[in-house]
Amino acid sequence: MTDLLLNGHDPAADRAVLQALVSFQQATPAADLPTRSHEAWRSALTPFRTARALPERQQQACERSLALLLDEVLAQPTIALHPQLGGAGAGPVTADIGRLLRHQPLEEDVELDLAVRWWQLARAAGLPVDADFGECFRLLEWTWLLQQLVQPQPGATSVKVALRYAPIKPLLLWLEPRSGVAPKAGYTF
Repeated sequence: MTDLLLNGHDPAADRAVLQALVSFQQATPAADLPTRSHEAWRSALTPFRTARALPERQQQACERSLALLLDEVLAQPTIALHPQLGGAGAGPVTADIGRLLRHQPLEEDVELDLAVRWWQLARAAGLPVDADFGECFRLLEWTWLLQQLVQPQPGATSVKVALRYAPIKPLLLWLEPRSGVAPKAGYTF
């Protein structure tokens, strides 16, 4: 089995990793695998939600953004999660590729190129990915962000993702103190 680790410097090796992931996703049925429920996610997010007291209006904005993030991620089709990527059971179709791309630092252009390659392979394999790459990438980032929010200290990339998308931008109020990174600039898609 190919080790599922991208390096961004060896295109042939990275393509092999992406193909191995898609092959696993295509071949492994998810129907009988357990999935993390909405309630389990909300429970896991409690430390993130309660770590910083905010004025009521800001708290409500953060709660709305978090609810939107959770709803969007959990509305995705589910597939088997790859055990090498820390997954167990079934989860959103973009969960593993998000973990894979963000497991080690990659330049943003390399990350985007690898995401496109995975998306093309996934579509060709008949995986239930969005037909629009932009929408698929947004879901990938939102899924990855949700995974990060249950970690003790979300990284700097979490701030970048929240800054990039207007509907979840209020999450910065919770993220900034925990990540240790203040946002500099962002793009809204």
